Amino acid sequence: MISLRFLTIPLIALCCFTGKSHAQIADSKTHYRQSIKGWQSTMNSDFMGRKSPLTESDLKNFQGLPFFRIAKHWRLEAQWERCDDSAWFGMPTSTDRLPMYRKYATLTMRHRGKALALIAYQSQSLMTKDGYEDHLFIPFADASNGHTSYGGGRYIDINKDLAKSLWVIDFNKSYNPYCAYSGRYSCPSIPSINRLHVAIGAGVKAPHPHD
Repeated sequence: MISLRFLTIPLIALCCFTGKSHAQIADSKTHYRQSIKGWQSTMNSDFMGRKSPLTESDLKNFQGLPFFRIAKHWRLEAQWERCDDSAWFGMPTSTDRLPMYRKYATLTMRHRGKALALIAYQSQSLMTKDGYEDHLFIPFADASNGHTSYGGGRYIDINKDLAKSLWVIDFNKSYNPYCAYSGRYSCPSIPSINRLHVAIGAGVKAPHPHD
């Protein structure tokens, strides 16, 4: 049997090389996990609140949203490039409503060796509201849709930071359109360009009635 002292050498060397101790790495993971738990808690509070998208009967039985296990490997850094074609257009929705959006940036990233690309959109109505000046909207579909996640795709919200060359895209914060919970909403449809061929097991799962 291989002695454990030989197995620990690479780990010690790695810590020295990165300048981080095991404790620092563990603290970083714990802090990240707590931040996502906080986001999940806020989501659950919103769903239990006065403006909940749930039907009255579903709200009575609501015990919290189903989430995938927190997976830090789905927190990706994306290179962004401003879209040349940024004319305003009517975004198709689940109804005949056509809210005005424009393509803002192309996001390119890698996950475990696979290249991924998404378009981030800017809402014409939101960009003039306080707190939403930098808001970008990423509707996306992936191979988990209709299985473990909602069949109609999911959304991510980010804030643009023009001073940075990389933007964080955290799929652990992906959420379902309100249309997943009730037919009384009008939700942006997923653009064909934002359909990924990988299964993203992060964020909010399919609602229980749609599993």
